[in-house]
Amino acid sequence: MQNVLPYLLQASGCMAVLLLLYWLLLKRETFFSFNRWYLVGGLVLATVLPHIGLPATQAPLYVTPALMATVELPALTAITASTESTTGWTDRLMALYGVGVFLLAVRLVYRVHRLRKLTRHLPGEALGGYTLFRTAGQVPTSSFLTWLFWDDSQNLSEAEKRQILRHEEVHIRQWHSLDVLLAEAVTVFFWFNPFIYLLKRELRAVHEYLADRGAVQGDSVNDYAQLLTAQILQKYKLTLAQPFNQFQIINRIIMLRIAQNTRPRCGKQP
Repeated sequence: MQNVLPYLLQASGCMAVLLLLYWLLLKRETFFSFNRWYLVGGLVLATVLPHIGLPATQAPLYVTPALMATVELPALTAITASTESTTGWTDRLMALYGVGVFLLAVRLVYRVHRLRKLTRHLPGEALGGYTLFRTAGQVPTSSFLTWLFWDDSQNLSEAEKRQILRHEEVHIRQWHSLDVLLAEAVTVFFWFNPFIYLLKRELRAVHEYLADRGAVQGDSVNDYAQLLTAQILQKYKLTLAQPFNQFQIINRIIMLRIAQNTRPRCGKQP
């Protein structure tokens, strides 16, 4: 237990540095795939890096009887009492940490179980690479792993349905849910660290940018922006699934327009 607290603090510091670099260098860029792997790799690196260190050598400490004779007994008693007090606070902190880990682990398992339970009670249809579940308004259009939950109670045009379906298919095809599960697993052990929640938010944003870019292939960006705006008032909430309409709508529209404007035009000379 003595090595756990320094490790947690060092890993949290690594996350803070990686997040700061992301904000300074990458956040406003449209290299969405690179940004995704930077954030995922950063989570892994932050948890591994504190374990990597150079071997330290320390000269043996010899205490001679003459030196021991110069140390008064009250001083030794005070040092011992201080050490015991510090150990007591450390034990309390680690107990609190353990309670947090347990509660968040239970919550994560419950969320996955809840989604799994939905697949058993909704009508499903196996399509290319995923299973589509029609929710009849019980669950928003969203995706998790190879499950696509489709809210067929919405009044959408064929073009809008096509765009939303493309969006969710990108989430499934690129396995964004694995990133989410990794981030949630890291959160279980670093629940006290505010930077992990900021990293998760940035990762979710990149997922949406990637899916939005795939959704507008061959279609109008303006039409898709209107679709996002129309969906903004939906009230559903699924914390693990990738909901179509619930994440940073304004930022998604802005980044989608930037990505369209900065896309290289093949075959045209300057």
